[in-house]
Amino acid sequence: YLVVFGIAFYLSILLTFAASIFQFLTKLFSGSSFEGLSEFGYNLATYQSQVTRFLTFASDDKPFPFAPFPSKKAE
Repeated sequence: YLVVFGIAFYLSILLTFAASIFQFLTKLFSGSSFEGLSEFGYNLATYQSQVTRFLTFASDDKPFPFAPFPSKKAE
């Protein structure tokens, strides 16, 4: 599981980078951020935190896909 979640974490970092570039360009050209992407970024950060805790043995709870993907709305 550690190898699989290590790969998932790496891919999530790439996804975070792509989302941040898209969000930057949206803000640059339209003047406002994309709300749905902001919420996804919040949920993705929560997922990365869960994976990090699992990889460092701080938690025995396996993250997504063994648990629901984080879906708390950003405040």
